[in-house]
Amino acid sequence: MVLRQESVERICVKDGRRTLSKKKSRHWKGNALIKERAWGCLKGAFLFVAISVGGGLVNAALAFATPCEEWVAKLVSVEGMIETRSVGEASWEKSETGDTYCLGDTVRVPQWRAALVLKNETVIRLDAGSELTFTEFKEEKPSWIELLKGMVHFLSRTPQRLTITTPFVNGTVEGTEFLIRVKENEAQLWVSEGRVLLDNELGMLPVVGGQSAVTHKGEAPQRVIVVRPRDAVQWALYYPPLFDYRAAQLSGPDAPTLLKATQRYEEGEVSEALSQLDTVPPARRDVQYFNLRASMLLSIGRVDQAQADIAEALNRDTDNGVALALSSVMALVNNDTQEALRLAHQAVERAPDSSIPHVALSYAQQATFQIVDASASAQEATRLAPEDALARARMAELWLALGYSGYAGRAIEAAEQAVELNAKLSRSHTILGFAHLGTLEIEKAATDFQRALALDQADPLPRLGLGLAKIRHNDLEAGRREIETATALDPNNSILRSYLGKSYFEEKRDGLAETQYDMAKELDPHDPTPWFYDAIRKQLHNQPIDAFHDLQESIRLNDNRAVYRGRLLLDEDVAARGATVGRIFDNLGFEQRGRVEGWYSLSRDPASPMAHRLLSDMYSVLPRFQISRVSELLQTQLLQPLNTNNLQPQLPFSNLQIFEGAGPSTFSLNEFNPMFMREGHPRLLVNTIGGNNETYGGSVVGSILHGPMSLSGGAFRYWSEPDFRDNFDVQHTAYNVFAQVAFLPQLNVQAEYRYRKSEFGDLVLNFDPKNFNATENNTIDENIARVGVRFTPGPHSDIIGSYIYSQREQSTFVPGPPSIFGTAEAKANQVEGQYLFRSEIVNAQIGGGYTHVDNNNDIKAQGTPIPLPPFCFPFSPIYSPPSCLFQDKARPKTKNANGYVYVNVHWPPQITWTGGFAYESINDQSIAGDSNKYDRVLPKAGMQWNLTDWARLRLSYVQTVKRPLVANQTIEPTQVAGFNQLFDDANGTIAEQEGVALDLTLTDDLYAGFQLAHRELKWPVTNTTGFAFYDRREDRALGYVYWAPHPQLAFKVEGTYERFKRTASDPTSTSGGQPIEQATVAVPLSARFFHPSGFFAGVGGSFVWQKVDLLPDAPFDDGTDKFFLVDANVGYRLPKRFGIFSLEVRNLFDTSFHYQDLNAQTAGDPVASAFLPTRMVFARLTLSF
Repeated sequence: MVLRQESVERICVKDGRRTLSKKKSRHWKGNALIKERAWGCLKGAFLFVAISVGGGLVNAALAFATPCEEWVAKLVSVEGMIETRSVGEASWEKSETGDTYCLGDTVRVPQWRAALVLKNETVIRLDAGSELTFTEFKEEKPSWIELLKGMVHFLSRTPQRLTITTPFVNGTVEGTEFLIRVKENEAQLWVSEGRVLLDNELGMLPVVGGQSAVTHKGEAPQRVIVVRPRDAVQWALYYPPLFDYRAAQLSGPDAPTLLKATQRYEEGEVSEALSQLDTVPPARRDVQYFNLRASMLLSIGRVDQAQADIAEALNRDTDNGVALALSSVMALVNNDTQEALRLAHQAVERAPDSSIPHVALSYAQQATFQIVDASASAQEATRLAPEDALARARMAELWLALGYSGYAGRAIEAAEQAVELNAKLSRSHTILGFAHLGTLEIEKAATDFQRALALDQADPLPRLGLGLAKIRHNDLEAGRREIETATALDPNNSILRSYLGKSYFEEKRDGLAETQYDMAKELDPHDPTPWFYDAIRKQLHNQPIDAFHDLQESIRLNDNRAVYRGRLLLDEDVAARGATVGRIFDNLGFEQRGRVEGWYSLSRDPASPMAHRLLSDMYSVLPRFQISRVSELLQTQLLQPLNTNNLQPQLPFSNLQIFEGAGPSTFSLNEFNPMFMREGHPRLLVNTIGGNNETYGGSVVGSILHGPMSLSGGAFRYWSEPDFRDNFDVQHTAYNVFAQVAFLPQLNVQAEYRYRKSEFGDLVLNFDPKNFNATENNTIDENIARVGVRFTPGPHSDIIGSYIYSQREQSTFVPGPPSIFGTAEAKANQVEGQYLFRSEIVNAQIGGGYTHVDNNNDIKAQGTPIPLPPFCFPFSPIYSPPSCLFQDKARPKTKNANGYVYVNVHWPPQITWTGGFAYESINDQSIAGDSNKYDRVLPKAGMQWNLTDWARLRLSYVQTVKRPLVANQTIEPTQVAGFNQLFDDANGTIAEQEGVALDLTLTDDLYAGFQLAHRELKWPVTNTTGFAFYDRREDRALGYVYWAPHPQLAFKVEGTYERFKRTASDPTSTSGGQPIEQATVAVPLSARFFHPSGFFAGVGGSFVWQKVDLLPDAPFDDGTDKFFLVDANVGYRLPKRFGIFSLEVRNLFDTSFHYQDLNAQTAGDPVASAFLPTRMVFARLTLSF
């Protein structure tokens, strides 16, 4: 024997509370372990007996107390039996679920297995034959547990240390997951993640994730190599049931005995059920006996015994379908999905008339993403055995897994039928709970999950469901604890690991979230879910390059399609439907790559709200794409589920003239979206900016979720006065209120009110710096009300509708002489509808709409006779073509009806063909009283061809008519094969566009490509004879190279060429010295640095060359100029995702230059220039609460 002195505890009950005091005692280690404890101090009374036996030996008699108030562990699951010996007691008592344990208590599991949760949230699984004692527990100090024998699985998430003592070695734990087994002469350890420090008198050994160690009696701990370390935790895994024992068709002379066993099993008495089976004489044990016993043994983790029974069944009948089905389930639980699928198919072939193989096949098919086939298998099982409650519950489960909200009703119906068939089947209640969760009946769902747990404490699914229900009810901590327990009940389940990671992420415990995602990746290398969620985490942890790689891996794992849908209907992950993907590309500066992914994703799934939001965000830096940007945002809102997305009030407005990067209009706020929706949990986002040139601004956005309704509201303010010239100031104010209600799982209705007021001077930047109006003043006042609806009648269909009403007033004042004051009022109504169909091969969008606009224009001049000299007045009706005719008063009306069909065909698999047409009927009355009426049919065609796994070719041809759009928004597709078709042209513009592009993935870190587009336009202008069309031409070329050679470095080089030309007879070219031709080359390049600590920095520049031609008699200068601008930024991500602070400089060296912006090519509100001839310095702070 080895004598060793250790610290043990003396426990007192004082004033109703247990207290601890250290006392030295001797532990004799050998075949018996002798303990001495002294107890005293009982509230109100105590009993003290001192007995002195020769030699000075003293033992303290025990003082008996009421059950402790400060429990240290709670029993959450038991299969078989767990017994407790309270401190001071000699006898063992049986424990029940919900029992709590005190310091000094010892628990043992004579049969099967059990799960405990410590007060510090550590989850413990005990295998049969395990025995441990709670020796010390303090809130902020190391806790001690003494493992006397057996095997225990620990899932510890506490920042305090946990120490496990055994007869041979001690293990000090700091937040980890591991398995430890104590046998007669040795202790073994397997660490899944984290760190455990083993030590005894002979040595010390640190063991980290993926390593194993053993300590033999009388030896120091040493590492060992284990080929499959997770095999050690087989007993702790959960095996989904295949048998509805009530429906089991038993035959033979021992059928009554088998029936009694199944009845005891249904009552939760597994030991008695197995004992009943043991009464069958060995000579009469047939195949059905071994299958039945194997299924029961699997349910309590007795894998080796179950395997032996299955082998015996197959030995007696090699074609036995039930035994093969059980083997399939075992392979599936151990993540061997292909073997599980093979065995399940074999089982169905051998026993096609049995429901059990079909249920097993449905599990294997679901695990290999064959959800439709899995559903068919489950339905076949219910056909073969209508009374089989488990098969019916399985069918309900797959209705949910199909991901269509309308199936929730079918799932509820099937699950309720399963409950009626067998109310003692846990799985029926579990699936009913998930169905109720999907229909937002949270209280019903929680009740269902609790009933399921009462019937099967070891099933992790109802724990997961209960956790999600608690999180939805804004009890994140309690919900996370339930998911932790579910994970401990099935530690090899990758989906549970992903959900647990999401829970930690929501608690801003990123280190623990990372560990769970890594383990999920290891457990199921083919599941894209943890890769996608880990990409989100890494992005928010200032690791965008690693996030980018994880995102690419998630796309690769999903047949090269972006992962926008989860594997559970309930996984309405708001961050996965926000701007996170776009933010990753934006952080890296890889904007074109982000657009490429968004275009391709929409061709595969036009109903994806995340893909629409991605494009909306990616279009924000493109000034000609503002209509497409706000239209993609509208489609995002219409297609999104209930959420707490904080939509900044300025985003739905186009052309707010915020100079690039110099305003709080960035979409980065959405990266703070939660991973789980929580009712009653308000969210507040604050974004502020301040800098030189009197630039200030900010936005405040709040949102909350309550039942089937989400509400949000926000306010925005911005002003800036760049000092490089007069009258270049701008001010904006915007507000919005948004509400969305899910009346049914398949019916969402939303309403929104927006208000905007803008004041600005002459914001057009012409090539000649003298070409501007120093006194022009413009005001816009706009109210917008919107109603939207989404109805999902079937799994392949969506119907969306949109109604927008706008009341807009705008005015322009130009002091004279002559002084000109123009006002325009427009009341506009727009209604649109669209049907979306999608399948594996074909998807389509069929829709149309109607727009009606009433204009009221009033233009006055003082100090000069009328008519004015012929020139194009810079003020035009809101929804009509530009006016070059002076008119005192006008009441033009605009009417437009349109329809369209877009079809994407994915055949062969590497090619996506796009075809369709649009119909436009326009009746546009000019301010002269004439009408421009015409009907046009506009063809659409495109192709996206994955030439190889690293090269994608895109082609597009479209014809368009720019129709009047209320609030510049529409639900018609904005692009064909990645080529934008909605530009900020004048209303009535007829255009024809061709495009070709090639996108390359040269390596995992190197991307390149080019895109060419050519447009021929007929631009409408109102003159003295009514409407006239003038020819224009636009050419655009884009090339890019993106490189991320290091996890902290990203480089970008882009090149653009834009050429614009119009006829000299175009009246707009004679107004204000507007160019008849301009060509621009821009080469932006950048280098960006990201550090995991949160710091980031970047430096970049843009080389620009431009040539501008005016009419020969123009009063302003034209010519050529070239310049190079340098930009820089530095910033820091605040801890716990509380926000971001950044300091940015544009045009670092205050370079002056000549530059013509894009306003000569656009109509409507002026667009902000991409470059300004002045230094812009500003600081931005984003806070999330």
